[in-house]
Amino acid sequence: MKKQLLNFMWLCLAIVLNLMSTSDVKATQLVGTYTIDTNGTPSATVFRNFNSAITYLTSADARSDGGPSNSSPFGVSGQVIFDVAMGTYVEQVSIPNIPGATDSTRVIFNGNGATLQFAPGTTLLHILRLQGADYITIRNLKIKSTSTANGWGIHFYQGADFNIIDSCEIDLSLVTS
Repeated sequence: MKKQLLNFMWLCLAIVLNLMSTSDVKATQLVGTYTIDTNGTPSATVFRNFNSAITYLTSADARSDGGPSNSSPFGVSGQVIFDVAMGTYVEQVSIPNIPGATDSTRVIFNGNGATLQFAPGTTLLHILRLQGADYITIRNLKIKSTSTANGWGIHFYQGADFNIIDSCEIDLSLVTS
């Protein structure tokens, strides 16, 4: 009887350890370096697009790249760098206020010469919007409107302050109106 109980306990322990090793790791507040790569495998540190990275940073919502969701508390607990792999990212991006972002805990998007492009409609005219976001750095990113009618490269909105745009190229050359 004792041997059966001991075997049962070992089986339970093995099941618990297996469940722990195969469950999604949730990062909660971010700190450190992460990757945005259209060809990457989505994970808690790799995002296939800007919007998935922002979703993971700010909410428990499902990511558009199919990667794992985050859990509360959201935001940053130290400096965060999103290293963007070379390529073209076709999306409209809006960055909200990031909890924990300060001058010493900035959120940095290091574009590495990658292109963020979108064809804005008639109501949301931006390609990239900082919507109440403070202490964001956008570095070395090409931002392009593919619309002939509309396009704001970067829109600072709802009190977006203390942000840095460094060595970026904003191309609105197709916009004719």
